[in-house]
Amino acid sequence: MKMPLISYFVFSFFSILCNYLLINDLRGQNNSGTWIQKANMPTPRSHACSIVYGNEIYVIGGNNSGSVEVYSPQTNTWKIKKTFPGQVLSWDGIGLKGDKIYTVIGIGKKDTEYYIIAAYSPKNDNWEKIDSTKYAINDPAVTVLGNCIYFISGFYVNRGNTVDYRNVDTVKEYNIESKKWSFKTKIPTKRHAAATFALGSQIFVFGGISDCFCNPPSSSIEVFDIKLNKWTNKSNMIQAMAYSGNSCLGEYIYFVNQDLKQKIAVYNYKSDKWVLQSSKPYDARYFSQITYNNKIYLFGGIKYAKSPDNILNTVYEFTPTTSDFEIVR
Repeated sequence: MKMPLISYFVFSFFSILCNYLLINDLRGQNNSGTWIQKANMPTPRSHACSIVYGNEIYVIGGNNSGSVEVYSPQTNTWKIKKTFPGQVLSWDGIGLKGDKIYTVIGIGKKDTEYYIIAAYSPKNDNWEKIDSTKYAINDPAVTVLGNCIYFISGFYVNRGNTVDYRNVDTVKEYNIESKKWSFKTKIPTKRHAAATFALGSQIFVFGGISDCFCNPPSSSIEVFDIKLNKWTNKSNMIQAMAYSGNSCLGEYIYFVNQDLKQKIAVYNYKSDKWVLQSSKPYDARYFSQITYNNKIYLFGGIKYAKSPDNILNTVYEFTPTTSDFEIVR
């Protein structure tokens, strides 16, 4: 029995439509990158620092804590190491020099913060205090690069008749070997809570908050060349951000941020261009983000609001792809 002509066309149309939807669904699954939840951290935490040493990821501090926990991506397991022996307010920077992990630790009350520079030895599992400074600047962008640690911008609290929060444009360099401090060329845009990324002899400074806390985040990108002692401007971020982590794969720097509406912002530092990709696995802030073996890892964070019940111990692994980049500019 022959199929009526109109039925044939209807059948063909729906067959083509179903195949189209199936193919595009598979494309979306394959090209948008893959999120996998991994073994939870032993300790829930936010505002932590993380760094790769050998074949493991060290997650240090967070939540007024000095705890050190080590994650093995190969075995998906955790080890607990020696806690930093002292009072901790914040963990503001981390970097690797030789076989030691250098950290910048905020001590004291928030409005009178000063910093300890300490080194942790993964081989010996011990801490060493290197130096301290009464540098009463809060939320600076801290970067460890080469033999030096850089404190960029931040804010101070001016206590007169009213409490006044003001950003500074100061850039201070601490030399780990000589233990000497020096001032560098001031940053053009004052900010605090900015993100940084070190590449070669350059420090990229992304976003942050301009002036007081009531202002929205900034989208400014400025780059400091430590050899030239000079700042240059780049194109603005695809969206203004503050308190944002980042990690690099190849020529791309990935920003996972709650304000991105289920997208990841990706910056090509070679072309100075931005794209969007993928969706986030969960809605959280203040997690630690790092790259290892072509994958991005997110550790902990805060869910919605800052309270003990909302501090997370979750770990996510993201495998990105460049095949579905949504080019913005």
